[in-house]
Amino acid sequence: MSESWPGLAGDGAELAALGLLRIAADGLATGGARGGGARAGRGQDGQEQDRREQDWRCRAEEYLKAWSGDGPQAAEAAAVAVALALATRQAALVMELHHGDADGARAWLGERSAAAGEGARSAGEARPVVPVVMAMVWFGIDAIAASAPGPSAVCVLDPERALRVVERCEAFLRRAEDHSALVLSAAETTAAVLARRTGRGRRQLRAWLDAQADGLLRAPGDADRSGHDTPWWVPEHPGGIR
Repeated sequence: MSESWPGLAGDGAELAALGLLRIAADGLATGGARGGGARAGRGQDGQEQDRREQDWRCRAEEYLKAWSGDGPQAAEAAAVAVALALATRQAALVMELHHGDADGARAWLGERSAAAGEGARSAGEARPVVPVVMAMVWFGIDAIAASAPGPSAVCVLDPERALRVVERCEAFLRRAEDHSALVLSAAETTAAVLARRTGRGRRQLRAWLDAQADGLLRAPGDADRSGHDTPWWVPEHPGGIR
């Protein structure tokens, strides 16, 4: 791993999550990400969407590897940490969309999970990943409702909920033996919620992500890292990937 990358210590998982969100949001803005929905139909348009989806997923996988390092243990640890960061961020966004109404947020999330499960069954997926992500987000909504209800609450999981989320991540990773599927699904579904929150334009999405990253980089001792037009954590081509 390049020395310029901070790894997943401290706020590293949050920064990695934001970088993946930017890649997924770019895919969403160009029609390459589905947000957990059904695949494109057959024909030229469907083939073009499949190509764009494959492109952003390849970039995201390489970006995640740049943060996690080599080896299966490092990959699993990174997948759990970044998926957790994405799920809690998605929970906060869902609560914002529903103006702090936890019941409304849960109902909306339940509909998305049911639709994703039905789509996975229709596609013959043996281990559907979106319902796992939705379950993680559900725990996040519960945590917000229990600790700091409101339209702009920050999701902070208590130790018990965090453990249950991590256990779900690890159980899926053991069954699927695919460290990237969980993280990419979390990034894609979170990007779809973010698009509803900010608008689907790439400029709005990037502005929101840059503001979030700047907040992390302005933490005590990190002020010298911020203030750039393009944050160092996710350049125009994330992870140096072109």
